[in-house]
Amino acid sequence: MNNVEFYVRNVLSTPAGKTLVIGVPNNGETLALGARFETKYKVSRDDVMSGTSNPPRLNCCSVDLVVERIDVMRKEVQQVPHGMTAGLSLSGTGLEHVKEGCFLRTK
Repeated sequence: MNNVEFYVRNVLSTPAGKTLVIGVPNNGETLALGARFETKYKVSRDDVMSGTSNPPRLNCCSVDLVVERIDVMRKEVQQVPHGMTAGLSLSGTGLEHVKEGCFLRTK
């Protein structure tokens, strides 16, 4: 499995008190249940807007987050393809570091 990069658009709390991470896989393969994110980082807005290839990663930190559930258009699915917005339920350590505008990357 290749690395999957997931861009976080929003982080919400559900009425049940669970955290839902909204975003889109924007690089790599399809993101599937059980995928494990190991890195959280940001990329400067200037680099994003100019389309810089391999921009430097900012505020990088290690996380250990497993995809427990994927929701697309209010339906639970097994995987989400590149470019499609999804809501992820994650478990593990480092969720407190996940903020709007950051990237999560699998191994």
